[in-house]
Amino acid sequence: SSDLSHFNSIECTTLADSQLGNQCEVLLVKIENRTDVLSLLTSMNKLRSLTVQCKDDTWNNKDLSSTKDELVEWLCNCLP
Repeated sequence: SSDLSHFNSIECTTLADSQLGNQCEVLLVKIENRTDVLSLLTSMNKLRSLTVQCKDDTWNNKDLSSTKDELVEWLCNCLP
């Protein structure tokens, strides 16, 4: 059963491959797994702005003053 508040991998792929996904330039989405960020970025060619909340992100409000964001570091390492 899918978590209704976060897109799973299948839902991310469906969105990215849809007509809406092909036209989308700005996306705000909650996803279950950070690897889906990479799928969205590589599949949605017109995307110029992506705001994402990952269910598996370890960041929390206590880290607000921290300059280290583990998810951002992970993305930097994964992207070309």
